[in-house]
Amino acid sequence: QRRHNARGSNVQAGILMAVALAVFVVIMIVTTLRRDRFLAEGSLWGSIPWDPSWPSLPVVNGPRMLRIDVERTIYAFAGRNAELLQYIPCYCGCRSQGHRSNLDCYVRHRSADGRVSEWDRHGQTCPVGPDITGDVMLWHKRGKPLSAIRDDIDREFSSRGPATPTPRPPPP
Repeated sequence: QRRHNARGSNVQAGILMAVALAVFVVIMIVTTLRRDRFLAEGSLWGSIPWDPSWPSLPVVNGPRMLRIDVERTIYAFAGRNAELLQYIPCYCGCRSQGHRSNLDCYVRHRSADGRVSEWDRHGQTCPVGPDITGDVMLWHKRGKPLSAIRDDIDREFSSRGPATPTPRPPPP
């Protein structure tokens, strides 16, 4: 009896290790594909100037999801395009952190005159938000209407997790 239980425990441990390894491999593949996608699309976004009045990006004490130049471009887009990102949900689960839209993944506070006064570090480690923002940047640059961008984001990302409680954009 005891020997049979030990063998069963070894099988269970082996299965758990295999599942953990499979999850790790999937994460690595997704991260690599995501990085390659950002590098390919990054040249299409164009240059987004950094406002010198903005604070520096937060320091991340762990692995970054993106290269610093891509990260800076995405944060600059968020800083300059609140009127777009406030209507775009995030699907990473950041709703539980009080986020209301994709914009909240990047901008924590704005001053009374509307300038960014504090960044949110979530956008630096979020596994979904920068993908969403990258699509918004590309489609906006190509002239796609905001309502169509929102529909496409919902269609592409809704299976990845719960959406933030983001209002739909007003009709054009």
